This record gives sequence, C-alpha cells and structure tokens, in this order.
Amino acid sequence: MNINEYLKKGNKPPRRSIKKKPEKPRKLVTIDTRGPDGNAFSAASIVARKLRKEGREQEARKVEKNVINAISYESALAILEEYAEIIK
Repeated sequence: MNINEYLKKGNKPPRRSIKKKPEKPRKLVTIDTRGPDGNAFSAASIVARKLRKEGREQEARKVEKNVINAISYESALAILEEYAEIIK
C-alpha cells in the first residue's frame, strides 16, 4: 500500500519525530589562564573544589589525578575544558 491509498482510507500521515540536539553539558566555572588562575594546578584545584561542592567527589579526584599526570600544560587544559570554560 502506498501513501496515497493509506490516506484515502482516512488514515492520518505518520508523524515524524523531531530529533532534539543533545544539550551541551554546562561548564562549572570559567578560568582565565591569563590571570593568577592560569596555573594548571590552580585551575585543577578550582574545578575540583566546584565538583566537590556538587557532590561529585570521584570526578574531582579524577580531574586532579589527570592534571597532575598530564604531559604538558596544553594537555592539562584539555582535561579541564571538559568541566570549565577556558579563556586563553
């Protein structure tokens, strides 16, 4: 049965579902790397503190561990960008 026959029988056309764009996770905090918070360890501390305030202790530990083990400043910032808006 094609669509025209389907509609002639009094049926309504099938509704298409509208796919919503996935929401971006909100950033916890904004960190300006040009100022005193530009140090990667300082920035990690700020992010971890904010995570702990929200009851996300395991994520806070993960952030701290990953930043400490980062091989460069840029890779540390990349880790922090998951949680914070980084201003360069």
